[in-house]
Amino acid sequence: MAKKKSPGKPALTLKAKPIPPLKVMTSSELADHLVAEIENWFTEVVIEKNKKNIEKLKKASAFEINRYLAPYVSQALTGAITAEGIARGLIQGRAMVTSLNTSFGDRMQIFIIDQIKEVVGSAIAGIDVEFVDCIDGEKKYAQVKAGVSTINKDDVAPIVSKFKGIRAKARRDGVKINENQTVMCVLYGNKASLSAHYKKLIDEGVDVYVGDDFWERLTGEKGMEQRLFKACLSAAAKADIKPTIDKAVLELAKDPAILALIP
Repeated sequence: MAKKKSPGKPALTLKAKPIPPLKVMTSSELADHLVAEIENWFTEVVIEKNKKNIEKLKKASAFEINRYLAPYVSQALTGAITAEGIARGLIQGRAMVTSLNTSFGDRMQIFIIDQIKEVVGSAIAGIDVEFVDCIDGEKKYAQVKAGVSTINKDDVAPIVSKFKGIRAKARRDGVKINENQTVMCVLYGNKASLSAHYKKLIDEGVDVYVGDDFWERLTGEKGMEQRLFKACLSAAAKADIKPTIDKAVLELAKDPAILALIP
C-alpha cells in the first residue's frame, strides 16, 4: 500500500503593503522646509568644503603667483611686505573669493533640485533646471546663475541663440515651448542691480527672474530669498574658519618661493 505524501507547508502568500501617497507640501510648508535645510547645507557644503580647500593651500605650487602683485597685496592687507602677508593674500584671494564664488551657484542649484521635488535637472543642453512657475503656472526651462554680474557681453548672443534653438527643436519634436518659457534665473539681487549684459538679454526678449522674484516663482512664497539669506547668515556667524586659515598661512609662508618675494 502506497504511503500518503505529506501535505507539507502551505505556500506563503505575500500581501503587498499599500504605498502611502506622497505628501504634497503647501508653499508655506515648502518655504519652512527650505529655510530649515539651507542652514545645514551652508554649514556642511559651503563652509566645510571651503575649510578642506584651505587645508590644501600650503604649498606655493598650488598657486599661479604674480610676483609683481603678491608683495603689494601683502602691503595692502598687513601694512608690510612679509612672507605671512603674501601667503595670507594668496589664500584669502583663492579660497575666500575665487573658489567660493565659482562653486556657490552650482552647489545652490544642486540644493534646489535635491530639496524641491517639483524641480528637476534638465537633460536639455543649455538648460539647468525645469520647474512649474508658481506665479503663472507654466513650465519653465531655466539657466541658473549665482549673481547679477555673472554673464559677459559675449554671452548675450549665444544665450539668445541657444534658447531659440531649444524652442525650434521642441516644435520639430511636437512639443510647444513658448518664448516666455525659456528663462534666465539669478539667485540673488534685484532687477535694478542687474548688469548691463543682463539688461541687454531682457531687451533681446529673454525673461530674467532675479532674487525674490525667482524664489517666489519656484516656491510660491514672497520674501523667500531674504529668509534663505538670514538662515545662511546664521550658519556663517557660527563658522570657526580663522584657525584653519592661520595654520595654512604659516605653512605657506615657509615655502622658498614665497620667501623669495620678500625684499
